[in-house]
Amino acid sequence: MSKKSLSALLMFVLSLPALAAQHTLVADNFDLIYEDSMTGLFGAPTLVGNNILFTPNDFKAQSFNAGLNVESSTANGMYLVAKNGFKFGSISLSEFGDYFIDGSGQVSVLGQLRAFDASADANPVLTQTSSNLMLSPTTPLNINDGLNHDWFATASINNTSNTVISGNAGWLSNATKVGFTVENILKAYSSGSGLQSAFIEKKFAGVGLVITSAVPEPGIWSSFSAGTLMLVTMITRRKV
Repeated sequence: MSKKSLSALLMFVLSLPALAAQHTLVADNFDLIYEDSMTGLFGAPTLVGNNILFTPNDFKAQSFNAGLNVESSTANGMYLVAKNGFKFGSISLSEFGDYFIDGSGQVSVLGQLRAFDASADANPVLTQTSSNLMLSPTTPLNINDGLNHDWFATASINNTSNTVISGNAGWLSNATKVGFTVENILKAYSSGSGLQSAFIEKKFAGVGLVITSAVPEPGIWSSFSAGTLMLVTMITRRKV
């Protein structure tokens, strides 16, 4: 084969889209399986104890005298596989970020945690369970002084959460494999001229999923506390 043909072949191979790769992260009580092409702006997850942390990749919405800007992303194709007789008691989502508003700007954050039974012979349609993200009242998104301010929001699914199709609650603690997704929608709005701006962002290590047993043991609660403290510490250091 000539050098010209080899060069053309190389260029063709390099132009092909990268194939999705499946990864497995191993924890004490469960394994996390995900595809790297389906995590979107959330980035690749990592494990710290029973906590699943994400590193958002430039996940922000901003508007400077430019009307409405919306940025959204969903992390799909993720599965939790129980082992060693582990039972899922709850799946909780914690998110952190920051924002600023100057002039007539406005910002908002929306999102949803969704889970379903992906066990063998289970019905993922009937077990669809969702929980909308709720902003903490201690971190309102309406401080208008042009300075950075933090926000914190949570969502949670447990064994008593209602399913989208009613009458199928109570599946979580019996599931050996759980599929879940995390969605976020960030909005920033500004108009007019002069100092009119709005900005909102999900920060580094801003998402944590915590899985606890149906009858939590002291060690599991310690893992939860340690993971939450790590989140706050990482965010604080990044802002310094």
